[in-house]
Amino acid sequence: MKKELQYTYSLDEQNPCQDTLTGLFNHDFFQLSLDREIERSRRYGAPFVLALLDVDNFTAYNDKYGKLAGNILLKGIASFISPNRGLRQSDLSARIASDRFAILLVEITLPVAQKVIQRIHREITETLGPNFSLSISLVSFPGNAATKETLFFLSEELLAKAKASATKNVLWNDDSEPTSGTLPSGRILVVDDEPASTQLLSSMLSSKGYHVHQANSGQDALQCVVREDIDLILLDVLMPDMDGYELCELLKRTESTRRIPIVLVTALDSVEAKIKGIKVGADDFLTKPPVRDQLLARVSSLVRIKKSNSNLTSIENVLISLANIIETKDSNTEGHIRRVASMALEIGKRFGMHKDELESLKLGGILHDIGKVGVPQKILNKTARLSNIEWNEMKKHVLTGYQICLPLQQNLGSALEIIRHHHEKLDGSGYPDGLNGEQISLPVRIMAVVDMYDALTTNRPYRPAITPEESLSIVEKDAQAGLLDQEVVKHLKYFLDKQHKIFRATPEQNG
Repeated sequence: MKKELQYTYSLDEQNPCQDTLTGLFNHDFFQLSLDREIERSRRYGAPFVLALLDVDNFTAYNDKYGKLAGNILLKGIASFISPNRGLRQSDLSARIASDRFAILLVEITLPVAQKVIQRIHREITETLGPNFSLSISLVSFPGNAATKETLFFLSEELLAKAKASATKNVLWNDDSEPTSGTLPSGRILVVDDEPASTQLLSSMLSSKGYHVHQANSGQDALQCVVREDIDLILLDVLMPDMDGYELCELLKRTESTRRIPIVLVTALDSVEAKIKGIKVGADDFLTKPPVRDQLLARVSSLVRIKKSNSNLTSIENVLISLANIIETKDSNTEGHIRRVASMALEIGKRFGMHKDELESLKLGGILHDIGKVGVPQKILNKTARLSNIEWNEMKKHVLTGYQICLPLQQNLGSALEIIRHHHEKLDGSGYPDGLNGEQISLPVRIMAVVDMYDALTTNRPYRPAITPEESLSIVEKDAQAGLLDQEVVKHLKYFLDKQHKIFRATPEQNG
């Protein structure tokens, strides 16, 4: 199956599926493999475990011992998690970021996976020396997580705890009891026009400590979400007047309710029904009558995500306000963050990015220069070219911004990666980490292109703004030279051509 997928991927994507440094699979191939494994697990009931391995303080390690030593360390870790050494041939290991690895342990239970990973962790630390440490998280599917999003959320949550722990570097979710040791709390809204179904779901949830609200129509549900702070909605599809699809779409379009997870509960167990649900924004699906353990696992995971994200709107507002203040501090960049976020969003749509990815991309555009709060104003507004010392000081803004936003990493998604890496180049000549090729994610590649283009079209103290045509030409040359992503540049050109046509058409329409 893995070889067949590898061959198909190479044909479809027309690029290698391996990480050039370690020889493991790369990020994109891992994501594709994970999607296939989730699909297989749901179809045949085969459990699997996702392990994330993160090198602690890898940037500091590189700074102290050199980039070559860092590469040797990464290769060494990779050798211990390859199928030829520490894993079975059916398992899959990948390097998914500069200092992070992922392992799919297939058809395995969590207790067995714990032993495998603890052995690998012990062998790595004993062999590669005491100068570094690894943090590892393990989450099982579907035991701990019912969706891909929940799987990664729990993995990141456990990884953060492992990094913060002074004694435990390997953490996992125990599905035999809640992590907190207490009954779960959360407000669940059950929406169904059949009283028997409503009562069944309510009794299952109440027995686990959830506060359950009931609604027998779409209108009742709308009134309830206005009155109550709802953490999750279990929504029947087939209802009179306003059906579940209509209600779901309305709630996901409304700013105050769009972050509430919605699980569609329906007797329509068909691909068409699920596709329709995805289109209106549903977060998960359950078939009637629901299996109790499946219901409780999915509810627990989604409620945890909702609670973690409950303050995201206010966090966004605070950070956006700070970004706007910083922009006024730099007299050369007025309107830059708005334009960059807008262009990035349009390009992301052309790549078919999911709604959550687009939100992170937009937020990354707004926050990418937030670290300039730490750059002296005399450097930001200097009317001549910067000296080497001043330029090195300016380059620190990416790390400053990253540190400012790091405590919010679970909420910011790829925006945090954009903040740190939007000045990286595909050939490895960028900063701060010298990433290259596959190490640079698509959101970062998009931001690198639109940030450069907008900077060229903006007045600078040491040069006037360049025309859009000249700016695009410079960006295209950098793409041809292997510095920027050529596909992203093509989409930028399409967007600019489209905007130019609209601009030219407007006077005629108004006249």
